[in-house]
Amino acid sequence: MRGRVLCTAVGIVSVLFVSTRISGHHAFSSEFNPNKVLMLNGTISEISWTNPHVAIKVAVKDPAGRSELWTVRGDSPVVLERNGLSRRALVVGKLVAVCGYGAMRGQNEMSGEQVALSSGVRMVFATTEVKSCLKVALRPTEAREPVARPKATNSSGLMTNPVGAIGNPILPMGNPITPMTNPIAPMANPVDPAGNPISPIR
Repeated sequence: MRGRVLCTAVGIVSVLFVSTRISGHHAFSSEFNPNKVLMLNGTISEISWTNPHVAIKVAVKDPAGRSELWTVRGDSPVVLERNGLSRRALVVGKLVAVCGYGAMRGQNEMSGEQVALSSGVRMVFATTEVKSCLKVALRPTEAREPVARPKATNSSGLMTNPVGAIGNPILPMGNPITPMTNPIAPMANPVDPAGNPISPIR
């Protein structure tokens, strides 16, 4: 009897675990647009360290200087802690930079694939298969630009290189040594003191 109850309990937990993983994976593609890459800088105003997704609210200044509140959604607390981001790293009132993907519906909500904190910590905040934001160097500052700046995209929907092509910084090196001429001039035929040529000895 106890064995049957144990097997049933294990089965229920397995089903819940698999369904949670499937729904969590499905949530990104159904709620966020992978082609809508956004970046924002602001101040953390609220932290929700709960399942199924950790979320932070970020106060960002719009171009007119007014504060707008953005909700940035991440992975679960367990996943973030396993990847090295603890609850103590997120501090209300501290600057944060976020790169992520805008919500399909509604405003001021995004999946934050990468966050950078003023402490120097830079972490994956929401695990996605897009990974465009992982190529971006984030630096927390107070936003003085538009709240969300879409990145240039190519036909595949992925971000283009924000830096541009890098030229060769080193010029071709010329040969530093000039070609060496023959230091010994051709030897003239020997002559005697009177100036008559001396024939070779046979």
